[in-house]
Amino acid sequence: MTLASTAQWIGLHPVASYIATTIGTLLLAGLLAWVLHWTVRRGRDRWRDRLAPRVWLAIYAGAGAVALLIGMAAFAELAEALDADESLGRFDGLLAEALRTDPSTGMLEVLAWLTRAGNMVTLVGVSILVGAALLIARRRLFFFAWVITVAGNGALIRVLKGVFQRVRPVHEHGFVIEQGWSFPSGHASGSLVVYGMMAYLALRLARPPLSLLIAGALVALFLAIGFSRVFLYVHYFSDVLAGFVSGGAWLVLCITACEVVLRTTPARDVDRAAGEPAGQARTS
Repeated sequence: MTLASTAQWIGLHPVASYIATTIGTLLLAGLLAWVLHWTVRRGRDRWRDRLAPRVWLAIYAGAGAVALLIGMAAFAELAEALDADESLGRFDGLLAEALRTDPSTGMLEVLAWLTRAGNMVTLVGVSILVGAALLIARRRLFFFAWVITVAGNGALIRVLKGVFQRVRPVHEHGFVIEQGWSFPSGHASGSLVVYGMMAYLALRLARPPLSLLIAGALVALFLAIGFSRVFLYVHYFSDVLAGFVSGGAWLVLCITACEVVLRTTPARDVDRAAGEPAGQARTS
């Protein structure tokens, strides 16, 4: 398919595009999680007594650094491809035109409601509630990880928007009015970090299958928020993609740091920090 035909198909089938993307993302995430879990567990069982705790610390820290570098490289490639002469820049324009061809009022109303789940007010409210719940449950380690992850991403996205200063696409439908710079999408980045970190906490603190259901629903939610930004014309496709990349890189780095503390600190200290009964903090 050409860029034009792909953009036209997405514009005509927004729901199918979202469902296909969500299913593909969940399957890929599940596969990666299984591979990482199997690899880490096998390596830990084999090398547990051969490697010092500092070596394990270096391994986990190195994995986080590699993930961050990959995210930075991907973001840099996206930023370089924004020019209208590049394929991504052309696709942005083609998709925007395809979406404006025959907009559905009902669809725009649903998307306008959905996109509020990624608004700053909503994300701040969710962040306060989750932080309070972690404090009440005495999950101090996860509380500090939560605050650093959410607040750090907020600062990061402001810096990136100020650096690139990309103007938003024209959106005159009246359902949503946005101001400020377009690249990268703060809704995409913020929703991925907040709801993605919630998914991590669910996987850490709840038992399957409930934890998997919660994590899957949260992934579907932040993907839907990202889609809503494009289909409401308040962001280009590349804005949302860049928001997911930057937010994802930051989230992986923060989760890796949290796991380093959990797996390299003496069990008694981890139990106190995580607020868990002895012996339960290191499950994986």
